[in-house]
Amino acid sequence: MKRALLFIGNLQEPGGGLQVGAWAAQALVRDYQLTILSWAPGDLQELDATYGTRLAGLANINIITAPRWLVRLFTPTCGHLVLLRIMLLMRIGRGLVARIKPDLVVSTAGETDLGRPLVQYVHYPWMVWPRPEVDLRAIRRLVWRPRQCPLSTGTHR
Repeated sequence: MKRALLFIGNLQEPGGGLQVGAWAAQALVRDYQLTILSWAPGDLQELDATYGTRLAGLANINIITAPRWLVRLFTPTCGHLVLLRIMLLMRIGRGLVARIKPDLVVSTAGETDLGRPLVQYVHYPWMVWPRPEVDLRAIRRLVWRPRQCPLSTGTHR
């Protein structure tokens, strides 16, 4: 069976990006041995219940996450540290691509560089500057109130 790598930013962050990732996984798992790369582990049963997919219990899905110590160090993070976390996950992804040599690489986490061509779903380019005013307002609040983290990327459990 062919191998595919699906780069999902974080299986624990609900929203439209994760929904796209769940349905990409649903499409890929039919024809590929699927490896999902995520910042933190996720519950496929919960994903199925939330988004209507059927991924839980499938033998041809393997989830790989960032090392626990790295997750503890950068979760929760706010503002520009989120970008650093994404860069760290991409670095892990490059090593994974070299190790498993997938036939297909797909990212549903925006612009992604894993060192080889890949299919990318980009809803809003996160590397575009200047940022939309809504992003800038959130980042400005973080400077004055660092305990509030509207851009939190921590776990939701």
